[in-house]
Amino acid sequence: MPSYGLLTNPSIDILSEINIIYDLNFDYVEIGIEGPEGNPDIINKRRDEILKLLDQFKQKPIGHTAYWIDLASDYDYIRHAWILEAIREIKTARKLGINLINFHANINGKFYGEKRKIVLDNLVKSLREIVSQAKKYKVDVMLENVPFSNGIIK
Repeated sequence: MPSYGLLTNPSIDILSEINIIYDLNFDYVEIGIEGPEGNPDIINKRRDEILKLLDQFKQKPIGHTAYWIDLASDYDYIRHAWILEAIREIKTARKLGINLINFHANINGKFYGEKRKIVLDNLVKSLREIVSQAKKYKVDVMLENVPFSNGIIK
């Protein structure tokens, strides 16, 4: 039997969003872990209130990260900073009882032809590190496409 969930809008108060999603009779909520309202600092500060609301749902929540996180960056220090942020978001998700979180394959518009392999390799390296860290927190990682395409893969 299929189940249905809805992503919180990170521009709207997270408690209001969770209430609306419950009132719309969804089976679970997908928590947007991205600013402004889904910033991990805000989520962690409101954790107890969020947990009470999540208990109403039939199924566990899912974690959803921002599509614009740059795990494929060819600037190594930027890529590592995003990995650190990803780990912070995994920890935040786990505190909400989330054991499944997504990250995006954000490589659109970056390099073409033979140079494309650079960002693809970086994405794989980043995801390997993130998955390794997520295992420590008993969180599974899924990869999602980005919501747009502005480049041609050659």
